[in-house]
Amino acid sequence: GTQVSACWIIGAGPSLKALRPEKRRAIETVPAGRMAMNLAGRGDDGQGWLLKPNMWTCYDTTARFSRSIFNDPSIAKFVRAARYADLIPEGTEKVCDCPNTWFIDSEYRKYANFFDPTADAVNDSLDSFIQALDVAFLLGYREVYLIGTELRITPSPAQVARAEEHGVSYPTLMEDGRASDRLLHFAEAYAKARNMTLKEACDDLERCDREDQYAFPERKAFSDAVRCDKHYFDRVQYLRLARRNLSLNGLKIVSCTLGSRMNTWFEYREPEQVVAEMLERYGDPRQEDSKGRYTQRPY
Repeated sequence: GTQVSACWIIGAGPSLKALRPEKRRAIETVPAGRMAMNLAGRGDDGQGWLLKPNMWTCYDTTARFSRSIFNDPSIAKFVRAARYADLIPEGTEKVCDCPNTWFIDSEYRKYANFFDPTADAVNDSLDSFIQALDVAFLLGYREVYLIGTELRITPSPAQVARAEEHGVSYPTLMEDGRASDRLLHFAEAYAKARNMTLKEACDDLERCDREDQYAFPERKAFSDAVRCDKHYFDRVQYLRLARRNLSLNGLKIVSCTLGSRMNTWFEYREPEQVVAEMLERYGDPRQEDSKGRYTQRPY
């Protein structure tokens, strides 16, 4: 049958930092694509890459990202065309001066054509993760494996303990009896229990030991984390609603991230199992012999 190309999509979630180094190195050995977005793949400041991509994309202004990415010719960069004349961070070069950089147009799509193999532009869902998925799809990848993509922000143990003092749990019990893992519902319930505005509740929870937001040290205000978590939730629903389109286009999305919101709607698999199957499918460079390659007779 026709060989299907595979690509890892590297997210910025704290789980990437928790992944053991040998697991991250195993992912880098596989003959497969590695697409990151924004600052995904980085670890603690001074550490450099946790998992280095060979492809990268961003949605926001380029000043938010890394100078080394733009200057690295080993990373193919897919940047929105409107940003071609942006200056790279801490440099005087424009993005269009940087090596191995490709400019993309974007368009809004409905669920029926969320992924479109005939498209001349990339899906604009106001989101770098969906942009990365669509770039990978348009490059020809039909299996994508998500690593470091929790697509949720979980309150810290200290924040949960503070809320529990006032009768608020996490996940948060809603009025209809359902439990919600949305940070907005947690903050709203805490605000109600304390007779506070939502802003006051967020400010109060920000004074606790903070929640982990990324695998690197950057951290937004708690109120911004609430909005970010809502954005993640909504984009997961976009992909859920587009599953028929994914199926018709032969695009398989597999989560390799424990605790990801994607796991409710898409298959979850252990990254070690995926690595082993990829090495079996595509070839393992550590198991391939060079002796005799040039000297053996072809027949």
